[in-house]
Amino acid sequence: MKTLILVRHAKATKSMFNIEDIDRPLIEKGIQDTYSMSHWLKMHKYIPDLIITSPAVRAYGTGMIMARILDYPVNNIKITYSLYEQGEEGYVDVLLSIKNEYKTVMLFAHNPDITNFVMSHCERFNEDIPTTGVIGLDLKIKAWDEIQDCKGTLKFFEFPK
Repeated sequence: MKTLILVRHAKATKSMFNIEDIDRPLIEKGIQDTYSMSHWLKMHKYIPDLIITSPAVRAYGTGMIMARILDYPVNNIKITYSLYEQGEEGYVDVLLSIKNEYKTVMLFAHNPDITNFVMSHCERFNEDIPTTGVIGLDLKIKAWDEIQDCKGTLKFFEFPK
């Protein structure tokens, strides 16, 4: 059994003509929401063995804050472009590359891809994941390379209210 925790990045600045999409930073509300969700995860003992993030500033920033709160070494966060504008296939590619020693993996990424991925890989899930939303999936797999045909069971779905 593996556990996959997916986090949609926190609220960021709106698109601006002088800032590339990948460089948009978190806003204060996003930072506050990240602290809130980090403490919720820690309280419920949902601690990752591996954190992987999109290279976008807003996703990486969300991941750094959560990693710190969850006592995960920030310098061990893996960054991959496969979680940035690569569709569901990017998520699958990332998961296929994970070593089996990792039981709980946390991904930080973006909509609509994160919602589409969860809808494809979770039984009876059809909601939009809001910013700083966290989803936990129990996956009945022994190895990450079994993810393609796997439908997980929803363990939790939390978001700032």
